Amino acid sequence: MEEYKLSQIAEITSGKVIGEDRICYDISHDSRNISSGEGVLFIALAGQRYNGHSYIKNSYDRRIKAFMVSTDFNEFELYPDASFIIVESPLKALQELAAHNRALYKGALLAITGSSGKTIVKEIISQLFDHDGRLFRSPKSYNSQIGVALSLLMIRGDEKLVIIEAGISQKGEMASLEKMIKPTHVLITNIGDAHSENFKSKDEKLQEKLVLCKDANKIIYHKESYAAQIIEATYPKERLEHWSYDTQNIELPFNDDIYRENIHHAIASLTSLEMAPSSLKESVKKIERLNMRLELRAGLHNSEIINDSYNSDFGSLQVAINYMQSIAKERKKVIIISDILQSGEDNKSLYSKVAKLITDTHIDLFIAIGEGLNSCKELFKDNNTLFYNSTLEFIDGIDTSLFKDTTTLLKGCREFKFERIQSILEEKLHNTTLEVNLDNMLHNLAYHRNLTDKGVKIMAMVKAQSYGAGNYEVARELEKAHIDYLAVAYADEGVELRKKGVTSRIVVLGSDPFCFQTMIEYKLEPEIYSMQALNNFAKQCAISVEQEYPIHIKIDTGMHRLGFCAEEIAELISKVKQYPQIKIATIFSHLAGSDDPKHMEFTESQIELFDKISSKICSAFSHKILRHICNSAGIEHYPKAHFDMVRVGIGLYGFGDSNLKYVSTLKSIITQIRSVKEGESIGYGRAEITKRDSKIAIISIGYADGFRRALSCGKWSVKIGEHLAPTIGNICMDTTMIDITNIDTKVGDFVTIFGEAPTVSAMAQQLDTIEYEVLTDVSMRVKRTYIKD
Repeated sequence: MEEYKLSQIAEITSGKVIGEDRICYDISHDSRNISSGEGVLFIALAGQRYNGHSYIKNSYDRRIKAFMVSTDFNEFELYPDASFIIVESPLKALQELAAHNRALYKGALLAITGSSGKTIVKEIISQLFDHDGRLFRSPKSYNSQIGVALSLLMIRGDEKLVIIEAGISQKGEMASLEKMIKPTHVLITNIGDAHSENFKSKDEKLQEKLVLCKDANKIIYHKESYAAQIIEATYPKERLEHWSYDTQNIELPFNDDIYRENIHHAIASLTSLEMAPSSLKESVKKIERLNMRLELRAGLHNSEIINDSYNSDFGSLQVAINYMQSIAKERKKVIIISDILQSGEDNKSLYSKVAKLITDTHIDLFIAIGEGLNSCKELFKDNNTLFYNSTLEFIDGIDTSLFKDTTTLLKGCREFKFERIQSILEEKLHNTTLEVNLDNMLHNLAYHRNLTDKGVKIMAMVKAQSYGAGNYEVARELEKAHIDYLAVAYADEGVELRKKGVTSRIVVLGSDPFCFQTMIEYKLEPEIYSMQALNNFAKQCAISVEQEYPIHIKIDTGMHRLGFCAEEIAELISKVKQYPQIKIATIFSHLAGSDDPKHMEFTESQIELFDKISSKICSAFSHKILRHICNSAGIEHYPKAHFDMVRVGIGLYGFGDSNLKYVSTLKSIITQIRSVKEGESIGYGRAEITKRDSKIAIISIGYADGFRRALSCGKWSVKIGEHLAPTIGNICMDTTMIDITNIDTKVGDFVTIFGEAPTVSAMAQQLDTIEYEVLTDVSMRVKRTYIKD
């Protein structure tokens, strides 16, 4: 953000300044990402379930001295040396400031909207952009009401082209975005089913997206798309520029339909902007397939690696560092960056800003790769730095022990091939990967939150390695999302989370009495399901000199697994009152069949019994006790039983309602391809004989990885591109053979075992089991990769 005085911001946003008229050149709305307070304006945004005003003290403790607050805030005396801008709505004020900054820019601005493809089209355009002048594009998927505003505030004013993504999830949002963005050109990528839950139809969603085109000079779209007819009926012909496959006769580097369409969108946009490269056909051939997601992987020496090297500019570097700050906690922070290319700035000006950012964010080790960075070494004298001219020079000279107990951010331009650095620093090199989409998980959490009333708390299940997804990485992301409770099955799962820095309240649902001392030591809260467990835990609390240690009382309402029965409640109340060292935090029970309509009557009887028993317990104590019985299916089907809290388990990972998104995708790669004559046997036991001349691929996954042997001999098909390839022969311990006779593929290509397609649910059905078992079967030797869109 350019420098603004608080008085200038107040004038733009119709606000009022209290305190010193400070200069601000950065904005934060998340106190977890703050590492330096100098020049930062903290904006106290409020949402349905959070309020930024609650984090002013935390931000103030991190040396922030400038705040934007709403008129409801009145605690100024607590921060005597801080300055405040008081506005009616901090979000609206942020958007007004963004609109002001955008208005200072007089060049071309392309806004991209649609159900999918926005980010990848933006990055393809950046690859094709070959002009004097600077290109700015919004970082990552910054396309929301907040993300767009933050992106617009990064505009410097001297750009040749600015590209902004615009995404919506409900009616009325696009008008706010349009007011800020004021695009000269708009690209409509496509209109699909994503984010449709708040719209009556695709037509309604498209009409909402078209609000972005209100004052645009040109509207760019695919002539054969669903949207074309409505676009043409809404806007005059002279403002329309369409493309079709027939008119763009260009050889493409990729054959799959998704990339094909996105490349054509990019070409049409640059053509409309009169910025297509002079050698377009040659430039298109050089387009690289992009991994558009930030990846988080386990590294050597108890480290972790954030790979965000699909693009590199100063704005996206700031975003990536903010993310690293939010997850690194007590780990040392390391950044490896390459030269930032095509910035439109001279090296000294650009790397002066980078050096200041590195200093302000207190990076422990900064590694610079590239001749441009090397030429500006003197700018980084205040930092612990290492310089290399090339990626190869770094690889040849680096000592991996430097990365012990670190969080390392890789941020490099594609030309520097930072994937080679990642492969050296990674902990596991197994070719099979469970890809965990953390953004999809947060979408699922938000979906369940929206089903509950305001004030109803959420407990998230992270037991069994978060249903196979990995406990710490998932727990940390949930903690950032302000989850109320985490739940594990055994104490050692909770201990692992505590050792890695998770501070949220953790309930242990399978409380082993031999672990009570450990649980107290690590502030883990036990499920108490019997009188013996109650007595034993109370005694351990007394030994540990604890007072009012929180416990969670389990009631058996018909599951007949663990829990107190109705006839034990009087004794339970009496016993708890005798123990000042413990205090009931919650009372809960389990629904046995909430996912099946045929068990509705039984489920309702469970809820009724729980209400009766839990009310009796609550009435015996003066403090507030939370009650919870609903699991994922219960949240959806029994809204009257949400009580004070609900528990999200399998729904968090994408199973249940059709609006949920898949979180885990199991992938492997092809390691060998061979031709086999008709009549040859395949694999152990000669279980299958080829019925034709065949082409067989070997993939790096077997039953030791969780790919069950029962899926052998064509009982499961993996996905390669858009094609399905059946297993052939018996699945081995470490490898599997698949039939690729009619599929164009090569060694090194990825195959999908399960994910969005083919699905975990389909695999569970084939195995006559449930999704839980399929997910938790994935071996821990399989590398977990965490991605954020």
